[in-house]
Amino acid sequence: MRAAEVAQLEKVRLICEHALEDMATLPAKVRAMKPLLDDDFVAYLGYAVDKERAAQRKVGRDPDREPGAWLQVLGLVRQGVFAELAKDLRVSDDDDEKKTDTWDASQRWGSQH
Repeated sequence: MRAAEVAQLEKVRLICEHALEDMATLPAKVRAMKPLLDDDFVAYLGYAVDKERAAQRKVGRDPDREPGAWLQVLGLVRQGVFAELAKDLRVSDDDDEKKTDTWDASQRWGSQH
């Protein structure tokens, strides 16, 4: 296992340990870890989920129907990390271009390209 992967797994371990200790304060713990939740970590989570799904298929399991424990852990960690990172993506009330619903945005995209 490469050092970079070990470093990313350590972040997953920290989140999981805190979840086991105190679920009530987990969001605050993840928020405090935000500087560690960089693009590399987000990419690693995607890689790890894909790798685990492939490993399950290799042994004849359908990861959608019967995900293994590690796949479930990775999915929950990814979901929580994405939820925390999404808090930084705010739509400005002053910017009419950004203040649209999905349908308007897709119509505008289609008309420009």
